[in-house]
Amino acid sequence: YNNELFLPETLQAMKSKTKIIFFLGDNPLYSSAGNDYNLAILKEAHLIVCPDSYWKMQLLHMGFNNVIFGLLGYNSETNFKYIPTSEERKKYSSDLIFTGTNYPTAAGYKRTLFLSKYADMDIKIYAHGRHWDKWIKHFPELSDKIIYCHKRINGGLLNTLLNCSKIYPVDANPGLLNGLHIRIFDCIESGILPIVEYRKDIDTVFKDINIPKIRHYGEANKIAKIYLDDSLKREKTINALREYIHLHYTPQEGIGNILNRL
Repeated sequence: YNNELFLPETLQAMKSKTKIIFFLGDNPLYSSAGNDYNLAILKEAHLIVCPDSYWKMQLLHMGFNNVIFGLLGYNSETNFKYIPTSEERKKYSSDLIFTGTNYPTAAGYKRTLFLSKYADMDIKIYAHGRHWDKWIKHFPELSDKIIYCHKRINGGLLNTLLNCSKIYPVDANPGLLNGLHIRIFDCIESGILPIVEYRKDIDTVFKDINIPKIRHYGEANKIAKIYLDDSLKREKTINALREYIHLHYTPQEGIGNILNRL
């Protein structure tokens, strides 16, 4: 996954004994993951898997021919539908939910701006990390929506939060130029409807089915209210999306596609 702090020489030695596959969670040209060899080590790979079609195009232009677009899907052991207890519903229920860290850069302003579009709604923002305060002061309407978390939310609690809520607004990670945030799959498998900031690869990954898309922040609030006000539409949409990813984006399918290319 990404660079794992490997050096090219190490991979050259390993190649005589095993296949080398990279799954890129970050763009090797733009990542600040702390390895100057992010790109050089890819030369030693038998296969490079990109979850972003733009990253794939960049690598192809540089002569890396062993590149595919690929997603690993979801994990049904950590994300699944269940009936929360009355205590869980009392503590965690909300119409909208968002969880995650924020950024000290302009990406942090972008994320907070995105969430501010839901400030008049019943949204709970489970905020981890030290950068939220920097941007919340620019959007004071979100102040009473923030729930500060002093440690990371584990998979079990995240699944509970998702099952206790109705909609998850998924912003596009700035590092993904065409790609999809993996949270989309977490939400679908947990049975909560994601409404997704639009990126080009959505048209490929969900080409045969409708997923709520936000093409302009000005329409974000309206889209959420459409699905909140029509519970039948919301349930039909999420159930159809679950069936779709079970057909096309299981982990077995993702790994199978990788192995078939070796």
